[in-house]
Amino acid sequence: MKPSLSLKLYEALNRRKHLTGGNTAGDARPAGPLVWLHACTETQAIAFAELVLRLAEDRNDLWFLITTQSPHVKSRLDQHLKITTLPQTYLLLFAGDDARIAAHWRPDVCIWTGGPSLPSMLSEIAQHAQVMLLADAEAVGTGPAIPGLRRSVLSCFDRAFAIDEENRTRMLVMYPDEARIEAPGPLREGVCPPPCNDSEREDMTRALAARPTWLAALCADEEFEAVLKAHERALRSSHRLLLVICPAREEDGLRIKTLAEARGLVAGLRSDGDDPEQEHQVYIADFPEEIGLWYRVVPVCFVGQTLAAGQAPQILPPAALGSALIYGPLIHSARALTDQLEERGASLRVKNPRALAEAVVLLLAPDKAARMAHNAWEAVTEGAVVLDRLMDIAGSVLDGGGIPDANP
Repeated sequence: MKPSLSLKLYEALNRRKHLTGGNTAGDARPAGPLVWLHACTETQAIAFAELVLRLAEDRNDLWFLITTQSPHVKSRLDQHLKITTLPQTYLLLFAGDDARIAAHWRPDVCIWTGGPSLPSMLSEIAQHAQVMLLADAEAVGTGPAIPGLRRSVLSCFDRAFAIDEENRTRMLVMYPDEARIEAPGPLREGVCPPPCNDSEREDMTRALAARPTWLAALCADEEFEAVLKAHERALRSSHRLLLVICPAREEDGLRIKTLAEARGLVAGLRSDGDDPEQEHQVYIADFPEEIGLWYRVVPVCFVGQTLAAGQAPQILPPAALGSALIYGPLIHSARALTDQLEERGASLRVKNPRALAEAVVLLLAPDKAARMAHNAWEAVTEGAVVLDRLMDIAGSVLDGGGIPDANP
């Protein structure tokens, strides 16, 4: 792409370059195709981590570069990667608009967020990439105030995905190409629910059908007492209520049973071979790998690691599988998602065991829980549209094809 006059003016003014972290000199550009993904927020970074996993399937020669200008986003992504290992992926934190970074990495596919705020870098990427995609696009963004520059940089992108129709309309005024600007919504990680054994699910559904049940999923050890205290309170309103508690670590099962029995609660432990029985008030499902089963058979789910700090609370999977959601204040990178869920009446946020007990009792009403679960399912499935679209385009180009239509 030949630089525009506005871009040349910007580069003349932008003489000072900045570079930090794993820079152009630190890592050699690997041989083979490379996908560059640039994230401005935690939500975008986590979504890109999922996209890496999906694109890497059956593509052993494919490499990835995830970049950000935010130390906080880089830190959160580092924490996420302690749980999820990404294949052949570089992480890069950089400070300024340095075209040398793009000249070094020479991506085949570029997926960008943050708008055209780095003109020199994006112009250089356009010299190498087969396709450039802009996600979470907004009509107003950051960047130097040079007439025509934003439009010039926007023309680098083969497709721009506006966060909503209003922004798409405003972007079309600036760059009137309807085929290039779509409005699938905001970028968010997709939903890959954990699996379960269908026969086990049918058996457990029958076993739990006759009594109200709630799930405390993947709880941190600092949450065990709070959850048990909340259950004691909730039992005052529903004496047949069963708590299914799944710890984040398998080895914590026996400790939970000890804590429950110290409170006078009758508890069963799955690793001891117990099944839920009518006399049980607490059932400890201490095989975290079975969490997909409990998401499917228990209608109300408290998201663990949100009352006490843990790794990464799992909000999308239970929502996608039809649970009414409750969570605490420690939601980390999922704040944008939880705000949307709450706006749509799809979840409840609590601050302490008393509030947790009240939320559980409220959701014992089947119609209330079903309505919230449906709202949550709609919210999370709609949010995966843009990620699927990015996957379709990048996959097609990497496989030697063109950009597929949005609605084939």
